[in-house]
Amino acid sequence: MTDRWGNDTAQFARLLTEVAAALDESQMKHLILDLAESMDLSPDEVNSLFDRAEKVWEAAKEKHV
Repeated sequence: MTDRWGNDTAQFARLLTEVAAALDESQMKHLILDLAESMDLSPDEVNSLFDRAEKVWEAAKEKHV
């Protein structure tokens, strides 16, 4: 069994998922706009990264239930 704490992919996904959960809708909107500009991505692409991170984190949790 792999230790989730040592799994960078799972922990990076977890971090993004927890950041999104900690922000209210307005804060998240501003974060997505700021990240889009900083990363030279569209807001939809940044939002997609958060969605993908959530899927990775959920899958990692499922493996270790």
